[in-house]
Amino acid sequence: MLVSTEMSVAEIALEVGYGSYKTFSRIFHKKKGIVPKDYRKQGGGAAARESQHR
Repeated sequence: MLVSTEMSVAEIALEVGYGSYKTFSRIFHKKKGIVPKDYRKQGGGAAARESQHR
């Protein structure tokens, strides 16, 4: 959703069941190693994984 929609990250957080952007962002970062906003800027997927290995 982060790269396939124009919804804000806060809207996505609520849409997928989190009570706040902060909680969503913290858990996303813990699982992916990158915050949602940066994941979106990098286009997600391979670009985000590549940044983790630098």
